[in-house]
Amino acid sequence: MALTMKSLLLAAALAPLAFTSARADYLLSPDDTKWFHDQANAVVQEARIAPGEKAGTGERPGEKNTTPYVFYVPDGPREYGAFFPRDSNMDLGADFISEKDVEGYIRLMAATVLTKPWQVRPGIKVPAWTLPDHVYLNGKPNYWPGPQTGNDMGGGSFQSEPPLDDTYFFLFTVAEQARMAGNVDFLWKKVAIAGGEITLGDLCLQVYYSSPIDPATGLVQTGDIDTPDNAHDFGFCDGVAKSGKLLFTSVLRYDAAKRLSLLMRKLGHADLADRMLADAAKIKKNLGPTFYHDSGIPGEGWLHSATNFSNQPDIWGSAYAVEVGAVDKETGDKVARSLLRGYKDQSLVKNGWVTQVLMNDPKFPKGWQRSTCNFGDYQNGGFWGTGTGWYILALNTIDPAAARAMTNDFVKDLRANMRPDGTTQAWEVINGFGKQFQHAHYLATVAFPYAQLNEAGLLDPSFVHPH
Repeated sequence: MALTMKSLLLAAALAPLAFTSARADYLLSPDDTKWFHDQANAVVQEARIAPGEKAGTGERPGEKNTTPYVFYVPDGPREYGAFFPRDSNMDLGADFISEKDVEGYIRLMAATVLTKPWQVRPGIKVPAWTLPDHVYLNGKPNYWPGPQTGNDMGGGSFQSEPPLDDTYFFLFTVAEQARMAGNVDFLWKKVAIAGGEITLGDLCLQVYYSSPIDPATGLVQTGDIDTPDNAHDFGFCDGVAKSGKLLFTSVLRYDAAKRLSLLMRKLGHADLADRMLADAAKIKKNLGPTFYHDSGIPGEGWLHSATNFSNQPDIWGSAYAVEVGAVDKETGDKVARSLLRGYKDQSLVKNGWVTQVLMNDPKFPKGWQRSTCNFGDYQNGGFWGTGTGWYILALNTIDPAAARAMTNDFVKDLRANMRPDGTTQAWEVINGFGKQFQHAHYLATVAFPYAQLNEAGLLDPSFVHPH
């Protein structure tokens, strides 16, 4: 059977999230599970901006939502004032967002996609079929981080091409919409894109194949930093310079390929399933040999973030690769043991919050090789709830007791930091040296880990909310 856009994207639409296997004994008590769910839902609902409503007092204060779609911005106070494909995907997987609003997500994002490359200015380019970093409340996209618009977008520390991860978060959002609907009817419908229309299935296929891939390994790659073909790997590292083959986005691509393969086989298209399975197998075969490095402690090691610039341990990327099965078991266990050590000695985990980079690396004593943030701040050694779910699920592969303890640490800390209105502070990030908290009511801090543990079957089923 020949590969077709429609048949391949059927798989993407229904693909289940890949997590570690469920356990019979849950990570939280029923009371803590319900509390965690209710707090996450409260934060998500606070961040909702319906058509005609306004943003908060942040980057674009008081801007009104002039689109027909509901926005869920990254934080309850609405200081970000824009829709972010990656952050908004992290709201999904539970019962926080309606199917109608998720369909709105997809149409909002699709309308920004270009069918031809856009040379913004010399050395700054938006490749065809690229998803934006964020979309403002007037529906206008910014393909890079930062507040710039139009021809001023990109460049400098934001690099010459947009971040690479939104491609996959868009596909995951389409999969979630189809799962919530219980059918793939939406994939056959046309959606508006920049300059025309296309069926959603065809759009997803174009998006999937748009990333720069090393054909020999199947890994996502980018050019040297400060060159016209460099892009950030992941929006939560958009202040960090990296080059060469990229760990995090390669794991995202592995995850997507596995989903497509499973669904194509269920649909009876074994040849298409085998083709996507071959993509995943190639990535898994090469991910460990490309990115794994011993840590210096017997039986332990890390997956490094990139092969050239920022060739150093990536904590979130390592955890994600382990829990989604993107490396072989021997490599995964070594990495998980490093994660376990970082939890027990509290160098990488504090009260359930997780840093992205080693805090005690003698080769890189100030965190990332080049970052826009000082060591200990934000993406360069700050502690986040966004990475908590990946870390817990990775620990669960070798030490379920540690996974349970970390989950309880996190919920206990959220309970200990409450606002007068009865909701947890849910900070976006805590300074690595405990001196600063940033952005209260951050959706990815509570909604994302709750949804991950919920999907993994590690929370009391009384509070699991099917789609």
